[in-house]
Amino acid sequence: MRKHNGFSTLSKVGVFATLALTIGVLVVSPAVFSQVISSSMDQWILLGLGLSAVFVGGLRLWVSVIRELRSGAPGQNVLGGLGLLVLAGFAIWQSLFAWRIDGWWQAASVASVLAAGDWYFTSLSARVANVSPNLVSLLPEYAAVLVENEINRVRASELEIGDIVLVRPGGVVPADGVVVQGASSVDESLITGEVIAVDKTEASLVFAGSQNTSSKKSNKTLTIRVTAVGGDMLVHSFTRKLGELAEERGVVDRISARLTSGLFVLTVAVAFIGGGLWLVLDSEHWVNSIYSAAAVLLAANLAVISHASGLVSVMIASVAGSGGVLVRARTALYRVRKSHVVVLNMAGTLTSGKPKLVEIHLAKSTSLGSINEVLAVAAAADANSDHPLARVILLEAAARRVQDVALYEVEPHPMGVSARMDGSSVVVGSAGILTASDVPIDVQDLVKVASANERGNSVVYVVIDNLLVGYLEFSDEVRETAREAIKLLHLQRKRIVAITGEATGVAEAVCKSLGITEFFAEVVQDRKVEIIDQLRKDGSIITVVGDPVSDASILAAADVGIAIGVGGELGSQSADLLVISNEPRSVARIIRLAKKATRALNLSLVFVTLFDVLAIGFAGFYPLPLASAGLVLVSTIVSGSAIWRLRK
Repeated sequence: MRKHNGFSTLSKVGVFATLALTIGVLVVSPAVFSQVISSSMDQWILLGLGLSAVFVGGLRLWVSVIRELRSGAPGQNVLGGLGLLVLAGFAIWQSLFAWRIDGWWQAASVASVLAAGDWYFTSLSARVANVSPNLVSLLPEYAAVLVENEINRVRASELEIGDIVLVRPGGVVPADGVVVQGASSVDESLITGEVIAVDKTEASLVFAGSQNTSSKKSNKTLTIRVTAVGGDMLVHSFTRKLGELAEERGVVDRISARLTSGLFVLTVAVAFIGGGLWLVLDSEHWVNSIYSAAAVLLAANLAVISHASGLVSVMIASVAGSGGVLVRARTALYRVRKSHVVVLNMAGTLTSGKPKLVEIHLAKSTSLGSINEVLAVAAAADANSDHPLARVILLEAAARRVQDVALYEVEPHPMGVSARMDGSSVVVGSAGILTASDVPIDVQDLVKVASANERGNSVVYVVIDNLLVGYLEFSDEVRETAREAIKLLHLQRKRIVAITGEATGVAEAVCKSLGITEFFAEVVQDRKVEIIDQLRKDGSIITVVGDPVSDASILAAADVGIAIGVGGELGSQSADLLVISNEPRSVARIIRLAKKATRALNLSLVFVTLFDVLAIGFAGFYPLPLASAGLVLVSTIVSGSAIWRLRK
């Protein structure tokens, strides 16, 4: 059955049919126009119209009632169904056995209001879900594929992994891939939330739907090797994950379920006790006892909470997704809002994560003859390493065509790599290897290293037979947006802690430039989890921000893990919150969104609960159609207020 805004055509026809039947009931009803039923035929007409209105209008409600009863957890839908059944049962009894009071106008009107409210909220949920951009619509229909120096125009949907495609200036990337030739600026704002165009060069990742923003005169064409197609592309997987989040039950949904489950028996008891009191205290107007019981059941129907929280849940997913943030678990938003400490991994989060080899130094007491020999030993030791610095060393060695060095017994070291070379021991790594192995360092070298650290540059040492033979200096630029990100976190009164494996001098220089006063330096990977536990000892809630791969252990150990620079690997990450780009400002934005979402949901819960208490307290004193309409009106106000707060 075709659906429009989340509501099937058949269900929509049912709403209009219910309204039409209700109008018929109101026209015939003696209670509305103070008319008298002239014949038994009119009674049967009223009975048929009323039964049809209750059945058709409550059709979706009856399906939900059956689902709740089968699950063994009767709740809000069962309460609403019972209220409607009480009204319909009373009207049927009056029509068949004791025609004195017409109850069909109330039963039919309540059924119409509930059906129209269901349609309204279902459609509103679907429209709210469209707040986030339709990423799939960004994909081009055709792609330019390079085959044996010839360019073929094929449908983008027919691309395969390994195809080489060309994206000219102004063109849109047809599939996820990696740049193999060319350099240009790419607009990824609708996908990653990065408002500034990102420079792409060889080995850079690009995502389907992003646009080559270089001017046509520049002729900056990107040659891309396709790495993902179809449902594996980021735009598809991200859209799929957003849909899953919108359907996930959050904290307030569970509160609603628990409230309804716990109050179900109490509500039914109050309905019958209230009806009984009406019967005892005012037996002459005994019909009020029926309406009182039905009013309690309808007023206690906590569906309004579900409507409000459901709409806010969809809105949270859409607002977060429009900024390139995927919330894997909505409960993480409540924890991140209350977090006291934000731990930032320095490399890749505060810095660009793209180190450059600045200089190679020969140590004062070296046994090697040139800086190329230092580079050769370092490259041989890091041949199988996936560390960013190791990749830079290997690329530089290949560019200089240095002579290969034969190493054996190459093993990972807590602070680098250890190996053997011609009977000599070799260690390549961070400053910790000098302290751990008690390697002496000349004053002249010490001054050079200190100067490098003051510039924020890191140093990799090469040690042979416990003698420092050389060291390599690397620079990693501080992100342009890192200072603003730290400022925003300070305004949110978060305690900020940086953690890194770099030397103390490097960490101090970077943190000082960003306004961070607390940091842990020269920390090996195994100790990072211990530091998180140490920070948690005073009861603080810890949020960790880091690389999705190298920082996986501390992201999992934190109360809230935020992985940035996830790219297209959404499904393989275990962090609570995933940021597609390497944008550190997303952390402050996530916390701000969490505060708004929590405030909106809490206000919804309090407001609706107060309304239910008042509604139950005055049950029986007002017409039931008015009560049902009020229920829908309150749902609309609460939901609209929450959505407005999130959209601001």
